[in-house]
Amino acid sequence: MFARSIIAKSFKLQSITQSTSLRALTPKPIRSSFAVRTFSLSAYNRSQGLVDKDLSHKLNEEIQHEGENEAFPSDFLKKFNKLGIWKIEDIAGSKEIKLTRTFGSEKISILSNIGSLSEKNFENIVDEEAEEVVDQQVQIPARFTAVIEKKAGGALEISASIRDSSIFIDNISHIASVGLAVDSTSEADWQRKNYYSPLFEDLDESVIDLFDKYLEERGIDDTLADFIPQYLQWKEQNEYKLWLKNVTKFISL
Repeated sequence: MFARSIIAKSFKLQSITQSTSLRALTPKPIRSSFAVRTFSLSAYNRSQGLVDKDLSHKLNEEIQHEGENEAFPSDFLKKFNKLGIWKIEDIAGSKEIKLTRTFGSEKISILSNIGSLSEKNFENIVDEEAEEVVDQQVQIPARFTAVIEKKAGGALEISASIRDSSIFIDNISHIASVGLAVDSTSEADWQRKNYYSPLFEDLDESVIDLFDKYLEERGIDDTLADFIPQYLQWKEQNEYKLWLKNVTKFISL
């Protein structure tokens, strides 16, 4: 009897211990001290955003501001066109420009784009002697590529930069195929870069001088060097205005 009582008590104690252990091992639900937010789709169901009108109004202000502040008059373009040397190919909405002309049996193309501009249009130039700041319009350095084509001889590709209305040649490559020379695809560009060309400044001085005259005869001269950066800046301003109008129209729909 005593033995059964001890066994019963032992079994009861074991059951209590197991129950306590199970309760200890059972994870308690986590109670967050933060308030639970209810998710709402109302913002996504609106027909128009809250800032659309404000943004549209601000863009219209910018359009008005650009209209009142013309950075470049179009006189320079009229003077350039009067020379009758180059034909300008410019598509609205595109960053690129192309100038073309013929020279005897040659077809010459000048390719440049807004992205080649590398400095601000206006800079404050400090006159150290007078110790004063003078506002002066400074020509933005730009880059261009000239392609001179001959049907039977392929093409010359001239990579150059413009600084202070002067042209500085980087290198001149001979491309065996005219088709490759004028192909604007990335693959063709990669193939052209594989063509050997020495650094122009490493050539003999007499060769450099004759090449300069060779290009000047074809209209790749200081007049062109003065025109390209001006035209790119003028185009950049016009493209910005067009962008403002198109974006404002879209936002206002």
